[in-house]
Order: sequence, then structure tokens, then C-alpha cells
Amino acid sequence: MTQTTARPATDKQVAFVEKLIDERVTDPA
Repeated sequence: MTQTTARPATDKQVAFVEKLIDERVTDPA
């Protein structure tokens, strides 16, 4: 689940964003 943006993201940034997305999906409060 990776997205290409105008700015290239580092692996750490991608992992961080994906973690936030996963948390939001599992807990849509």
C-alpha cells in the first residue's frame, strides 16, 4: 500500500504514514 507523491518519501516516512492510516482504519473514531 504505497502511494507516489510529488515529493519522494523516505522509507521511515512511508512506514509512519502507513501506521497512521492503519490506526485510523482500525479505529475510525
